[in-house]
Amino acid sequence: MLQIIIILIAIVLTVLITFGTIHYMGESGDSAAKSQATKYIQEAAQIRGAILIARNDGLYMDTETNLEVLVPKYLATIPQDGANWSTRENEVFKTGVGDNVCVAANKSLGISFVAGDSNVRESADNPGEYIPYCAKDDMNPNTPCCDNSDAGEVEIN
Repeated sequence: MLQIIIILIAIVLTVLITFGTIHYMGESGDSAAKSQATKYIQEAAQIRGAILIARNDGLYMDTETNLEVLVPKYLATIPQDGANWSTRENEVFKTGVGDNVCVAANKSLGISFVAGDSNVRESADNPGEYIPYCAKDDMNPNTPCCDNSDAGEVEIN
């Protein structure tokens, strides 16, 4: 009888540890996405600041301009995580951002979308979360991440 009680306790403890591990792993994924989103938002702010200073010096950043023109006068280095920062009419953006990072970036600024909103799509990584299309007419200009379907990529700006 004692052996049955010990076996039951072991099973209960195993189940509790398994659920605790699954819960922790889920939270660590959210933390990683939030951390990556924060990093991208800060990098974009640094590049935008450099572009503003360069613009005051008469340098216009269009789609043909390489960000390397900002180094070393306006930026020490270009953030190279993925090396896919680009400009578009004095706007900076990073393509190839995962849906989970995009959702985390938008949420970090208190911006969220629901299924009933126009011009949004459901996140592949976060069912029930929505990402706006970059061409969305009524999108808050401070929205850091959107889906640029014309280019086929999610971008953070």
